[in-house]
Amino acid sequence: MNPKNVLFVTYYWPPAGGAAVNRTLKFQKYLHQYGWNPIILTVKDGDYPSEDPSLLHEVDSGTHVFTSKNVSLFAPIRPFLRKGGYLKPRAFANSTDQSLKTRILRFFKFNIIPDTRIGWRLTAVKKGMELIQSQNIHLIYSTSPPQTNHIIASVLSRRSGIPWVGDFRDPWSDQFWLKEQKIRLPIADDFDRKLERKTLNRMTHIVSNSPGLKEILQEKTDVPISVIFNGFDEELFKTGESTSDSSADGSPSSKSEFTMLFAGSVSYQHRPAGLIEALNVLKKEKHPLLDVLKVQFMGSLPSFVAEMFEKAGLTKNLEFLPFRPMNEAIQAMQQTDILLLLGVENSTMGVIPSKLFEYLRCYRPVLAYGLEKDAREILEESGAGYHADFYDLDGNSAEFIKKVYEGRFQVSDNQESIQKYDRKVLTGQLAALFNQVVESKVASVPKNNVKSI
Repeated sequence: MNPKNVLFVTYYWPPAGGAAVNRTLKFQKYLHQYGWNPIILTVKDGDYPSEDPSLLHEVDSGTHVFTSKNVSLFAPIRPFLRKGGYLKPRAFANSTDQSLKTRILRFFKFNIIPDTRIGWRLTAVKKGMELIQSQNIHLIYSTSPPQTNHIIASVLSRRSGIPWVGDFRDPWSDQFWLKEQKIRLPIADDFDRKLERKTLNRMTHIVSNSPGLKEILQEKTDVPISVIFNGFDEELFKTGESTSDSSADGSPSSKSEFTMLFAGSVSYQHRPAGLIEALNVLKKEKHPLLDVLKVQFMGSLPSFVAEMFEKAGLTKNLEFLPFRPMNEAIQAMQQTDILLLLGVENSTMGVIPSKLFEYLRCYRPVLAYGLEKDAREILEESGAGYHADFYDLDGNSAEFIKKVYEGRFQVSDNQESIQKYDRKVLTGQLAALFNQVVESKVASVPKNNVKSI
C-alpha cells in the first residue's frame, strides 16, 4: 500500500526550540512507520522564543519541509524589544513588570487576534495551495498554539475540500493569561471567541492532549474530539541513564549537593509558592539538607522567582542553568535528585504539563505543585512522586523532600503505566485517526476543482 501524504501546518519547527515544537516534531518522526508521509509547511525565519538547532537532527530524512516568508508583526516595534528581537509568548510575559514599555508591548500582544503570528497567513496560504496541487495531499493537520496555524489550515481545507484534523496543545480563548491579565479589549475578546467557534466547527476532527481540554473544546462544537496525550521519546533515553547517587532506589544521597531541577519556562502563574513554603519548614527545623540543597531552574529564571528566594533567605539555594539542547536537558533530568513540576495557579484549562511525561520516564522522584485533575491522576498512577496544592500553606511537601534526601522514598517500577506514553505508541494512535478520517471523507479533489488563490 502506498503511503498517504499529510500536510502539517506549523509555525514552530526546528531550529525553534522548547515545548511548542516537540509534539509535532515527534509525530513527524514516527508517522512514516505507520504509512503516512508528513509534508511540512512552516515559516521562514520565525519569531521564536528559543532555538535548539540540535532538533534539526530529528527531522526524518524522508520528510519534506517547505517554508514561506515570515511577515512579522514585531518588525515595527523591534527597537523596543530586548536583545534577541522577539516577544515572549503571552503566557510567559513577566506580569510583575509594570513599566510603560512593558505594558504597551503586553497590550499589543494580547489584542492581536488570534495571535501575533497572524502575519504568516499572508504567505502561508499561497504556499499551502501550491503544495496541495503538487504533493498529492490526502489530509491537512494543524496544531496550536499559535492559533494562526488553524486559520491557515481552515482556508486550505475550505479551498481544496481536503479533510482537516486540528490539534490543540492548549486552549484557545480560555487561556489563564487571558483571564487574569484583564488587558484584552472586550471587542477583541468577543471577536476571538467567535473566530474560535467558527474555526472549530470547520474541522473534520479535533485532537486534544488531555481529557480536560477535550471537555472545554467540546462545549463549543459538535465536531468529534479524540485525546492523544503528550509523551516522551524513548530514543532520547538510550544514553545517559541516571547516574545519580540519590534515593530513587531507596538509598540515602551521598552527593555533596542535593539538587531539585525545574526544566522549562516559568510564568508568574507558575511561581514556586508551595516550594518556598516547604523550604521555610526545613529552614525552621534547621534541617541539614539546606546546607547542600540547590534548586535549579533550567532555561528560565524570572526576576520574581529570584525575589521569592531572596525574601525567604534562600538565595544561596537557588541556581540558574542556561537553556540546553533537548538531549542534554534529558541527561540533567536523569541525574537530579528531585524533578520539580509547577502547575498554574487556580487553573481549570485541562492542562497536563508536557514535561511530566519526560519526568516520569527519568524514573526520578517528582515533586509537583498545583496540577489539575488529569495530571494528578497520571502522577498518582505512576507512583513516581508527590503532589501538593499550589500554595502548600502548611509546607506538607517538606516531608516528601526529607524522605527523598534520607532514602525513604523509592520510585515505583510500574513501567506499564509509563511506557504507554512513548511517542512512537502515541503516533500510532494519530495515524489510526488519520486513516479513519480519510476513509470517512473524500480525501482529495481533482486538481481542476482546486480553487485558485
